Amino acid sequence: MNLIDNHHLNVLTNFSRCSGNSKPLSLQELFTVFHHCFALNYNVQLINGLAVGHNEPVYIPAQSHQPAQIIFAHGFIRSALHEIAHWCYAGYKRRQLEDYGYWYHGEFRDQAQQSAFEAAELMPQAYELILSAAAGIKFEVSCDNFNSQVIINRHQFTQQVVAQAQRRLISGVSPRLALLRQAIGEWRNLTPAAQFEMELNDQNLPCLHVENI
Repeated sequence: MNLIDNHHLNVLTNFSRCSGNSKPLSLQELFTVFHHCFALNYNVQLINGLAVGHNEPVYIPAQSHQPAQIIFAHGFIRSALHEIAHWCYAGYKRRQLEDYGYWYHGEFRDQAQQSAFEAAELMPQAYELILSAAAGIKFEVSCDNFNSQVIINRHQFTQQVVAQAQRRLISGVSPRLALLRQAIGEWRNLTPAAQFEMELNDQNLPCLHVENI
């Protein structure tokens, strides 16, 4: 069980008072919830790439004159949730590096590179699934490869992501993910179990057991 301090409890209480609906979270609402959870304590901003001329998502660590920036692509809430998931998973040292210090081979990887990509993406996309479920946003795995010579088993990767999300819900997620998931749920006035089951049923993903979590 992750502990939440008094400041965060006050934020969650305020969310529950001003929301009270179960509609999918809007992009503007995601900005609001994220800002209240993290802007002060973690010195980080969520940024729409369209507003700053970035066509591709990128994470830029904090500088002396500006907070860290989580920049997502094309104004899409699914891109925002994906990039937030990476930030929630990254440890302190990786958050000091641009794009967390990871390599990226682009969208025409060979088979070995694709396997390495999916291994690296497994946990972040499990985190993304958990956030998407909380927000009421349909989730699909991202394989990011247009090389027709590479065999991509989206169903298998989806099963792996769902299984990882299940394990994380039982064994625990990062404190930042736990806080954001709870805050989104409070904003939408839903219990975590209800959020997850609604989202999974909507897209026919394998059912996860979320009792007593």
